Amino acid sequence: MARADKKTERWLEHPRRSTVKGGLSTFSLHGYGRAWKVFFHWCVRQGYLRRDPSDSLKLPFLPEQPPKAVLPTDLERFLAATRDDPLDHALICFLADTGCRIGGLVNLRLADLNLEAGSALVHEKGRGGQPQARKVYMKPRTVQALRAYLEVHPVEATLPVFWGQRGPLTGSGIFQRLKRVAAEARIPGRSNPHAFRHGFVRGALQNGADLSTVAQLAGHRNVAVTAQYYARWNDAELNEAHNQVSWLPSE
Repeated sequence: MARADKKTERWLEHPRRSTVKGGLSTFSLHGYGRAWKVFFHWCVRQGYLRRDPSDSLKLPFLPEQPPKAVLPTDLERFLAATRDDPLDHALICFLADTGCRIGGLVNLRLADLNLEAGSALVHEKGRGGQPQARKVYMKPRTVQALRAYLEVHPVEATLPVFWGQRGPLTGSGIFQRLKRVAAEARIPGRSNPHAFRHGFVRGALQNGADLSTVAQLAGHRNVAVTAQYYARWNDAELNEAHNQVSWLPSE
């Protein structure tokens, strides 16, 4: 079997994809390496191996990536484009306002909403892949959007909140709805559900929230995750932040 870093073609004999020239990307190789390390660490913890054979495996260096968030200007365009569509408007408000993962949105039941208190329980992935409940909070705008949607699409307490024409919305269905809105409104930036989560975290940090608070709001167990994967800024943002925090007195 050829080494992953020596491959010259991708999707060879794949049932749905066409073969593409070129080896695996650095990100794919990094992901495979991390998967092997996690597996062998588990084998050692369980006593199946005495030592970890992946200790000497060095992961490839990942190049710096631009922020993966929905831009604030694009969020405004998403909200404006869906103002007359209760479902899409409520979806976008909830994603942007809570920073929940896509699983939390798909699994949201009417009984999980507390519109009077402006909060909700979302059930997202936890340790071991098991769903874990956490509380998220909503501004009055999101509560109003949800009320408007539920007036025209009432659901029972034990059923999912968000429904399409064919039934409860799936992760793929939500992705396609956001993609359609972005295309119709000619929104140039990112439009996937997780980009709204990135936008939530970045927006909270830019508005002055500390890392610990944002980590709790985002459901991160470790502040380092928030800092490493979400608190990433481009040159213009760093320049603006520097002008605000530098201790050098202005003339």
